[in-house]
Amino acid sequence: MIPAAATAVVSGENLVKIEAAFPDFLAKNGLTGEINELAGDNGTSLKISLEGVSAHASVPWEGKNGACLLASFLRTFPFTGRAKNFLDFAGEFELADYYGEKIGIANTDSEMGKSINCPAIFRYQKGQAEAYIKSDIRYSQGTSPEKMCQQLNDKFGAFCQTTFQPYQDFEKPHFVAGDDPFVKTLLSVYEKQTGQASEAIISAGANYGRFFKNGVGYGPAFPGSLDTAHAIDESVSLAELEKSLAIYAEAIYELTK
Repeated sequence: MIPAAATAVVSGENLVKIEAAFPDFLAKNGLTGEINELAGDNGTSLKISLEGVSAHASVPWEGKNGACLLASFLRTFPFTGRAKNFLDFAGEFELADYYGEKIGIANTDSEMGKSINCPAIFRYQKGQAEAYIKSDIRYSQGTSPEKMCQQLNDKFGAFCQTTFQPYQDFEKPHFVAGDDPFVKTLLSVYEKQTGQASEAIISAGANYGRFFKNGVGYGPAFPGSLDTAHAIDESVSLAELEKSLAIYAEAIYELTK
């Protein structure tokens, strides 16, 4: 969900300064990008493209948000009005705000940890009534979409409004305690099969366990293994697949005997 690629077309004054400053910005932030001049009826404009690094919405710090970074570059120039508001919000408040601290929605639960903020889809066009940023927020117990919307509107309501769009049944946090007998059985099977100590962990990634009241995600990733989930050439080694099958078989037996 981290947008690696971002593009902006800008016109008006300061185009020469923008074009001159862009290479240094790319080098400073370890990014790639390009600027192309566009000729139109209203004069010359610049098409600015930037390439960051994509990442899963549950671990946004592993990526480089191209849209936020491009906004952080553009906001150093004297844009005004709605354009300035959009660039300031995307390029200052949302930039590297992984836990929602700058935008005012931070929440920490003693068991589930911190909420995670991932601004994902950005759109702004001069002359159009609507500009927006859509965020994927993995929130922990102790807050709610309604509360976060109110917090955002209290802080930024002078120039933007926040709404919540539920996605299927994934809008609520799902938590099962590590000392639940169901979880303890799964952990004990893992220990028996691997000879390694087990530990219940919290994941900001959604899984089908949440469709059951007591459901949890269980495998098949092992500590220290290469994680290629959702990546190009997603894969698992045959040895780990075989070990997973043994774990699942015994887990099913222990839970149903």
